[in-house]
Amino acid sequence: MRNVRFTARLGFLILSGLNLGQAQFRHPGIFNSQEELDFIRQKTAASAAHPMKDGLKKLQQFYGAGLGYQSKPVATVDAVPSGVDASEQNFRDAGHAAYAQALEWVATGDVRYRDKGLEILNGWAKTMKTFTTQSNHQEYLEAAWALPTWCAAAEIFRYYNKGAAGWAKADIDQFIVLLNLLADDAVKTITALDRNNNWGSSSALSMMAVGVFEDDTAKFNVGLKFAIKILPAQVEKSGMIMETCRDCNHAEYNILGMMELAEVAWQQGIDFYGIKLDGQDTPRLLMGMEFHAAALLGKPLNVGQSCGPVNCSGEDKHAGGWEIGLNHYRYRAKLPVPNTTSFVTGQNRPDGNSEDHFTEWTTLTHAELGSIAYTGVGVRNNLGMSPAGPGLILQRNDDGLTLRYRLSGEARNGGPSRLEMFSTQGRMVFSSLLDADEGDLRIPGGTASGFGAGPYLFRVVPLGAGSNPLPVSK
Repeated sequence: MRNVRFTARLGFLILSGLNLGQAQFRHPGIFNSQEELDFIRQKTAASAAHPMKDGLKKLQQFYGAGLGYQSKPVATVDAVPSGVDASEQNFRDAGHAAYAQALEWVATGDVRYRDKGLEILNGWAKTMKTFTTQSNHQEYLEAAWALPTWCAAAEIFRYYNKGAAGWAKADIDQFIVLLNLLADDAVKTITALDRNNNWGSSSALSMMAVGVFEDDTAKFNVGLKFAIKILPAQVEKSGMIMETCRDCNHAEYNILGMMELAEVAWQQGIDFYGIKLDGQDTPRLLMGMEFHAAALLGKPLNVGQSCGPVNCSGEDKHAGGWEIGLNHYRYRAKLPVPNTTSFVTGQNRPDGNSEDHFTEWTTLTHAELGSIAYTGVGVRNNLGMSPAGPGLILQRNDDGLTLRYRLSGEARNGGPSRLEMFSTQGRMVFSSLLDADEGDLRIPGGTASGFGAGPYLFRVVPLGAGSNPLPVSK
């Protein structure tokens, strides 16, 4: 049996060995984990005021969130350049309606929202066949805008509470046909057009989202690698956003796409948020957020280009995405985000119902979410999807910790073992007998309080006859 070593980094337990299984995606895992969805339900149900409660109220103002919403799937959806018609709006609204119904089901437990959401997903999966083709390839962009929201809704119905929605496999398979139809268009912005503007960030996000839902490493990596490639263009050294000199809205499209794809990556154990470039100390994405948030706050910014000072005061569209970035940098990474904090808490909360190009209602899904779970999803070499796998989840609770483990490969010995947890100084802080290859260990608050901040090292010791304890990995 080989050693197991984990280290905590920005809220993650990062796997340095490969003995806990092969590469796989965590589900739910597009914008929220199971633990985070449970937290959302807890906060929206509690009597105490919380931004998530305001976020739910905002969502419920959307006509597609009601049980009376009637989905109208069509075989062909118009892709309208620089505008929107009734056909396209109907398609966009349906995706957001499905996601709204999924979130209401999570928040309330009312199965009528589950049934309405599945009705929307199944109806469009059986009906839609294509977009109209435009000379400027607008269908590529429309597909990229749609995919993350459709996938986020479907992820909840397929995986929340271990598939409690009861979505039939035949219907899931049919829905994947629709997703692949959209993905075939969305990926062309990357493979055929190679655009590093807002089309590029939207397409990267869409491929990562569909890759997670379909457990498709190839699709996910297409999006992730393109996002890494275009990051220096999306956010320049100064923090200025791509298309800032065009207008405030298109500049915001770039940063919204990048914040949302960073969260998809984070949910799968990849720290896109933390990428630093050109020897700078601040993550590049954070620089872009702070730059554009300052502009939206009405602070004149001299971008050093021919377009002159930029002031985006009054351009706020209550777009989803800002809460996602704020939650990560302020609560997980604990980095200063003064402009973004002022913008989100002062004029963008709660978000939703007005900017339908991106996944909405992030006040509901991410406001003050914090670091709910420390997740051992694994290191991906070069931010790609090289072999590694989930083995431990260390979740904080009000009364302590829950250590969820799963042994596989050489760590499974078919008999009793002991899991030992050490500080990096070699002090054992916790140990427990394991009588199964997977399960949950409860660690009381009094015991957990003495652990320190981490990182931690772990080892599994077989207890069979003739076995010898293994040294702690260093």
